[in-house]
Amino acid sequence: MKKSTSIIIVAVVALAAFYAVTQGLPSNPEEEEMAQEEVSQEGREVVGLWVSITDPRYASEINTDGTYRELYDEQVVSEGTWEILTTLENEGLDVDPTFDRQVFLKKIDGQDGETFYYQIPEQEEDRLVLVYLFGDVLMFERAVLNDGRDTL
Repeated sequence: MKKSTSIIIVAVVALAAFYAVTQGLPSNPEEEEMAQEEVSQEGREVVGLWVSITDPRYASEINTDGTYRELYDEQVVSEGTWEILTTLENEGLDVDPTFDRQVFLKKIDGQDGETFYYQIPEQEEDRLVLVYLFGDVLMFERAVLNDGRDTL
């Protein structure tokens, strides 16, 4: 009886340790808080209406409510939700995430649910660069509408 109890205890401890490692539990609460603050700051900085530098007919509107719209010739071609990530570990991607700046934009298309991941290597008040993890680089300038707004 004692031997089976010991085996059960060892198994439970091993499962708990495995869960903690695979779920990426924070080793330092201060690090987790700093990462969350970075996400909040980056999220605020990407909000706005962005016009492509290479094709001014293409624009991306990123809203404070976590939604986005992609526009081409002022027509909505895609819309969905977005969020900022500071790690790709839990996303199940087959990429080598060794970037100097660990800030990512995740977009989920509202029509078909397709998910797009972008690294944000550069973010300034009036300039946004997105590197699609499976291809292209998108460069935007912040648009300001005639009434001074930067969102539609």
